[in-house]
Amino acid sequence: MNPQINPSAMPQFESVIVTPEIAKTYLLASKGNRPLKKEKIKLYAKLMLEGKWRFANDAICFDIDGRLINGHNRLNAVIMANISVPMTIGRGFERDTIYVMDTGTVRGGSDTLSFVGASNSNNMAAAIRQVLYYDLGGRKTNLVTNNDIVEHYLANQEYWDNINNSAFRIVCSNQSALHAAKYLLARYHDKVIVDHFFNVLDSGIVENDNDKSIILLRESFLKWRMNTKKGYLSSLIYIHKTIQVFGMWRNGQSVSKVQLIPRGDAMIALYSARTLRPVKQTQP
Repeated sequence: MNPQINPSAMPQFESVIVTPEIAKTYLLASKGNRPLKKEKIKLYAKLMLEGKWRFANDAICFDIDGRLINGHNRLNAVIMANISVPMTIGRGFERDTIYVMDTGTVRGGSDTLSFVGASNSNNMAAAIRQVLYYDLGGRKTNLVTNNDIVEHYLANQEYWDNINNSAFRIVCSNQSALHAAKYLLARYHDKVIVDHFFNVLDSGIVENDNDKSIILLRESFLKWRMNTKKGYLSSLIYIHKTIQVFGMWRNGQSVSKVQLIPRGDAMIALYSARTLRPVKQTQP
């Protein structure tokens, strides 16, 4: 045994059904902690109300002086949701434990997708997250959880398991944005038409004069990749421009220029201008 370890001085743990009243009592022992994360509290409260909150290993922690050193946002969420949830409570931590809490690697959406067997989970998780952001209308994007990503994947597993993971590597450094745009358009348009558009965008091979608009989009993406710092642009810009040019190409309109716009403008155009959302059309 490590001589530095004193078993009798180790923290003690118990499982507790934390009610709003208990949460308020625990929070009375909170002094001098970091500011609360309001959006995180809203997210936790939402999960609790939807029955998606899970009894996990991350404990509500108190130090040897009885001071609350971990779990402030979760306890405030219990109060906000006005609901009781099971939690692990740990007591007796050394005073300096707070300095090393929350410094490890955060489990992301790609980790959870890998757990359910998805391949190329990094690219896929980023694409699915963008789809869910889009469906939220660009608001409260931090409310997209790892659980939401997995649920979307499992509900649309046939689609995501069959995407070409090598697609768009040349034309765009942000592959996940184009995978997200393709999925969004495939929900509203004929698969053959969507596949044709993205095949031309990826390969650069045209089949008719109308495809020149797609080539212009492709050349713009390549130019942006070369001239933009680190070759990386926001997913919003790629998704917005792809959907915009697809709509014009789909309606037989020529595209004379694809202009690079700031991320904020892309967000406004994509989420606020409802006319830019994909409109379901029939195959001609």
